[in-house]
Amino acid sequence: MLVTPLTITIDLIAIACLVIVLRRWSAGRMQWQTTLLWAGLWMAIAIFALFPGLIDALLPLAHMQERLFFALVGSVVLLFILMFSVFGRLDRLQQAQSHMISQIAIREYRMRYGWEPSRKSSADTQNYLNYADSLVWND
Repeated sequence: MLVTPLTITIDLIAIACLVIVLRRWSAGRMQWQTTLLWAGLWMAIAIFALFPGLIDALLPLAHMQERLFFALVGSVVLLFILMFSVFGRLDRLQQAQSHMISQIAIREYRMRYGWEPSRKSSADTQNYLNYADSLVWND
């Protein structure tokens, strides 16, 4: 193991980022799944920076010959995982937002008109839908 200034710098950055991740988790600003992902990533970076021979041991398992290609493929896979996670969260947020907007529209309509739409009166239902759409689509 050859310890260079670059190795020490990478390890210090990884440890600092690991501390930041754990602080955010303990403060309740990060979910445990996200904490586990980022803590694992920073620990792996620190370990591989200290012991680059571990990468050489993993190369045959991945059927690769070069460290750089191994790092590139690993980075791309990690980016795909992160993007999948981000899009999943975005979808959940959009669904929650749509539900909240519809609930606000219903509450506003009830407060304004004191009426709840029924299936019998199609004109009243259409007025309600137009009002709800105006709340959703107008800025």
